[in-house]
This record gives sequence, C-alpha cells and structure tokens, in this order.
Amino acid sequence: MRNSFFLRSAAALAAAVILSGCSNDISGENVSQTTESITAASEKVTLVTAGTTTTTARTTRLSSTTAPEPPEDDTLPEEITTVPETTQSISMVSTPEVIEEYKDFVLSSEYSDFIDQCVFVGDSICRGLRAYEILPAKNVVAAGNSAARNIYDFTFKVNGEEMTILPALVELNPKYVVFWMGMNDVNMTTQQQYCENYNKLLTEVNSFLPDATLIVCSITPIIYTSQFTTNSNIDSFNAAIKEFLADKPGWYYADLTHEMKNSLNALKTNYDGGDGIHLAPAAYYAVMYQVCELMVDGKMYNADGTYEQIVITTKEPKLPPAEETAVSENDADTTVVSELDDLLSGVINLSDDIID
Repeated sequence: MRNSFFLRSAAALAAAVILSGCSNDISGENVSQTTESITAASEKVTLVTAGTTTTTARTTRLSSTTAPEPPEDDTLPEEITTVPETTQSISMVSTPEVIEEYKDFVLSSEYSDFIDQCVFVGDSICRGLRAYEILPAKNVVAAGNSAARNIYDFTFKVNGEEMTILPALVELNPKYVVFWMGMNDVNMTTQQQYCENYNKLLTEVNSFLPDATLIVCSITPIIYTSQFTTNSNIDSFNAAIKEFLADKPGWYYADLTHEMKNSLNALKTNYDGGDGIHLAPAAYYAVMYQVCELMVDGKMYNADGTYEQIVITTKEPKLPPAEETAVSENDADTTVVSELDDLLSGVINLSDDIID
C-alpha cells in the first residue's frame, strides 16, 4: 500500500467515529444533511444527522471474531423501512491488530493508481471512505439517506461549492465513477424499480461524462441479528442489478459480498461498524480491493467466491461532434483537391501525347 493510504488509515486509528444512519425520508424531499466536526483535542471525527437525539455506543473490535449464533426464534422482525437514525461511538484498537486486519487487502501501486482515478458515489456507508480519512474528499461524493431513487435531491460540496450530483461529477471529471449505495432502497422499492432508478442515473451520468466507465457495487451485507432487513432480500437486489448490467457496455457490476460474508450469509462481525449495517474501517479496504480486482485484474466475482475472467474495456476520449464535423469537412476538401490534381495531370499527359 502506498504511504498515503497508511497515513490515512493511521489517522483513522486515532479517531472515534460516529456514523449516522439514514432518516425516515420516504417522500423523496430534501433530507437534513450530515455535518462533520473534527475535535482536535479529542481527535474525533463525528458524523451526525441534524435532529438526531438517540445515541448508541458500542465498541467494535477489528480482530477476527466468530459470527453470532442464530437466534432461537426464526420469526422475522417487524420491517424497518430505512436505516435507523442512530450514532455509534467506535473505539479503535491498537495499530498491530488493525494492520493484521488489513493485510489481505494491501493495495498495490497499480491498485492505488486506479483508486486515484475513481470517484465513489453513495450513501452514509460509502461516506465512511471519507469519514475514516481513507480517501480524500475529491474521491468521495456521498451523503446519508441518499439512494438511486433520490440522489438528485442532495447537494455535495465540491471544490468549496454546493452542487447536485451531475454538476459535481462533471466538476471532478473522473475516469471511473463507482456507485455504492442501495441500503436505503431495499425497503423502499422493488428490484425492478431499483434497476430502473439506476438505469436513469447511469444514463444521465453517461450523457454528461461520456468517457467515464461506470461501476455499480453490490449492496453490502448486514449482521445476522440486524432487524433492518434480511440478507436474502439484499441478495435479491444485488442479483437483479447484476443481471441488468450484464449486457451494458462500459457499465460494470462489482460484487463486494464474497469477502465480507460469513457462513451465515451475513456481514462478518469484524467488519461491523457498530450498528450491524454501517462498516468498520477494515471493511473499506476490502471494498476497494474487490473493486480493483474487477477493474484492474478483470476478475468478475460471484457471491460464492468463484469468478470469471473478463476483459475490461475502458472508454477512450472522443472528439466532440463539432470537431468531428470539421475533420470530416477537411477530409472532403483534401479529397477534392487530390482528384483535381489527378485530373489536371491526366490532361497534361494527354496534351503531351497529341503534340508528340
């Protein structure tokens, strides 16, 4: 891993991170935005949704732990539509344990160069890339509560200005756009609507950034005991979007689940950020690594850990239509001049023959 990634992870180790979930915004209207405050004295990075009054404290261990035993009662809990509005105080462990956790997902220089060309777009889970100082702000455009169905309702601070999603991406002009959201969709839409919402978003981004390669990440799993939804429901949304993207040139599906699930088809407990839904710092390195495996190495993973080797085709910059027209007209003029030269040469040769 390059030094910049170690420095960012070291900064994260010294922080107690509070990750907010998503509010119960089912109307599609603008939601209250998450604000960040960094307290130097206590070295804390805080993400708090405005109006939140409930705080849930939990210490997260990043060392390997066993998955929780399934509950005796298999009855599904009452459905919750959006990620609960809670904050989690995460106490970081010592550096050796965290480095041990990261060791399988060290980013090579090639992987790091790829990540530098990406902008990750998403919700509060995606926003952890910035909250933990794993990636700089220029590589993350994310907000709590956002989803494919409502991302147009949000603004994002880019280069000191508030922008909606499309102008923000045009300003950053990435070579790769990595969409990582969906947790706020699984209780709000059907699988078909989810794909339709993503299709609209990807189509519009593609029209503004025709040279960018677009990548959609799978929705990450949750812990077995979470009451938010079920992992089988999340799996159905992932299967739907994977199938939808299969025949779309320049659009790719990145499966993040094969490295993040345990034998219960649930989020590994050492990747739990504290509420069973959001992620611990180590999980973000696993996520980036898996995206790199797809886009750099061409490994298209399945949920069971098997993969197919595919050829990744990135888009080459094209001339704008006006320039293409100009080039075509110039070519036509050149062709006419060449034909006139040939004709004139033929007349001169014919005259020489007559004189002789």
